Amino acid sequence: MKKQAIFALLFTAFTSPLFAQNEPDTKRENDSKESTPSTPKTQKVEDYASAVNLARYGYANNCALCLVTAADMMYKLGIKPISADAKASPASTTSTATKTEKPNPTDPAKLLVDARKMAKGDAHLLALASKVQPTLSRGAVGGVQTASSRVYSGSVDVYRIAFYGMEPAAVAVQGDGDTDLDLYIYDSNGYLVAKDDDNSDTCIARWTPRYTGTFIVRVKNRGSVYNRYAMATN
Repeated sequence: MKKQAIFALLFTAFTSPLFAQNEPDTKRENDSKESTPSTPKTQKVEDYASAVNLARYGYANNCALCLVTAADMMYKLGIKPISADAKASPASTTSTATKTEKPNPTDPAKLLVDARKMAKGDAHLLALASKVQPTLSRGAVGGVQTASSRVYSGSVDVYRIAFYGMEPAAVAVQGDGDTDLDLYIYDSNGYLVAKDDDNSDTCIARWTPRYTGTFIVRVKNRGSVYNRYAMATN
């Protein structure tokens, strides 16, 4: 992430009150042909992915302010966990490749704890961290649903998530930076409705379902080691 983008994100935050290995590009059925507009709900999904990315940057660069800002963003977004029943496939443990474990950037409370450690007594940073609190009233309606998981090399994580018809939908995935992740969305009939399969582990898929139903979300790890990722959806 470029420094200019980091500084812009910090300023904005503090100044505002988952088939085969080669996924088939099949016909889209439960997907509006119109372009998918951004809505407050889908924007929250993207904002959460930005917060996770900011937290990863903070850990990598020992930036306490980044962790505080990311925690503040997550609390204001009213995040809540995706139901445990939504994950249709257990994580594979067949991979023997190892790597250094990275901090989990999805827990705002832990971000604040680590930010205070990084602050090393800096009164200004400690004061900022003390002002960041959970906003419980925002989590009940319109909050972002999130999950954090580890997908092993060559494996696929699968989720079944319901979306409302004729309302713009979005799923975002932010990986740990070590492998390429691809994101595929299928409707209940197996038609591909959205995907992000570029050469990174930052993915965003947007579409507008024609009718209310359950969609299959597939997160594919194309790399040689596991990838711990965060996922968000509206």
